[in-house]
Amino acid sequence: MKDEQREVVTTVILNGPLGEVIDASQGTIDDKALVQVVRAGILSANGNFSCMLSQWHYCNTFYHRPTESPASLEDLMTKAVQSMSSLRLKQSCDHGKFTKEVALQHLFFEALTLQLHAYVSVCPELNTFAKDSSGNVITGELDFVVGGKLSWAIGITRKGDKINQHVSRFDPNNGKYRAIGHSAWIVVDCRGPRVKQVESKEARCTLYFAENFQTADPGVKCDFSCFSLLL
Repeated sequence: MKDEQREVVTTVILNGPLGEVIDASQGTIDDKALVQVVRAGILSANGNFSCMLSQWHYCNTFYHRPTESPASLEDLMTKAVQSMSSLRLKQSCDHGKFTKEVALQHLFFEALTLQLHAYVSVCPELNTFAKDSSGNVITGELDFVVGGKLSWAIGITRKGDKINQHVSRFDPNNGKYRAIGHSAWIVVDCRGPRVKQVESKEARCTLYFAENFQTADPGVKCDFSCFSLLL
């Protein structure tokens, strides 16, 4: 598929049907790229995907992304962690050490994106602004915001580092992130093998990764159970 054709289909993914009838007959004067994707059966003459199978095939082939996003933030996190590579996690740190936060953020960004429809954006390191009780502006950087109608906010930390501070940033009255307008949020605390049970709190999930990173065991507050990662 040529760049011009891909741009046409991307427009449909992002903005919906083109809103015009495309003439794909011989001798047509309509846009060549449009005519070609209609003749190929990717789009219909009305400027949208010709069928669900066409949309699924295109999104999987060119974006490696699904045609529907997960129904909940918990479902998204489950699928994202399951799709992460245990080998890449293992290679990101020395033996006996735990991977650094920047590596976790990078792999989570990849994993989150691959579980969402192509029109859904994932914004990393979103700059946030809010005022404290004295009227002073306080700033922050939120690890991930899933855009569109979902509006999910995600914080990532490791080994409990400043975990209470991470959670407090979502406080609806005083938190740095309160002005974002998210519909749901979660703080994921990534750790090595479970040594002791960490105190559970609302919207906080503790992930205990095995030493070889091939499994992840979530804390009791998470709405999902122990699962395996990809190799």
